[in-house]
Amino acid sequence: MRTLKDNHSDSEGSLTSVVSFGSVEVQEHAMILGNNPSTSVGPSVELDWDSQSNVTFDTVDEFESHKVYRRSKDQLAMPSRMRVKLLLDNGFTFGEIRRETRKRQKKTRALPMRQAANVLKRFSSWKEQRAKEHDLRMQRILESLE
Repeated sequence: MRTLKDNHSDSEGSLTSVVSFGSVEVQEHAMILGNNPSTSVGPSVELDWDSQSNVTFDTVDEFESHKVYRRSKDQLAMPSRMRVKLLLDNGFTFGEIRRETRKRQKKTRALPMRQAANVLKRFSSWKEQRAKEHDLRMQRILESLE
């Protein structure tokens, strides 16, 4: 819960606001096979929707005192072998992992082809529109000469 108390003047006469926070609830989720196309090698993992456990801290200060250090961007990247081990530990089989990885890779390879086809389609449509506009201009010019 967050509350904003009434504005009040401090000793120098300027207005200040006071904000307070209630409890902090932390939810833990299982890691499952994902389909993120940015994963270049091995399986992709994501969080399951259902939470496995909840921990509630009475205050933000209590949460901060128990919080694990913040990881850098490089530390957030998980090697392929670690993702496989994590998925195996969460009950997935090698077959499921391999099948989903191949399916994702197939979609990822097809993506540039679809993007190129869409660009070509838009260009063709633009080209047709330009040709129609040109024909109309030429028709108007010919009509004005008659």
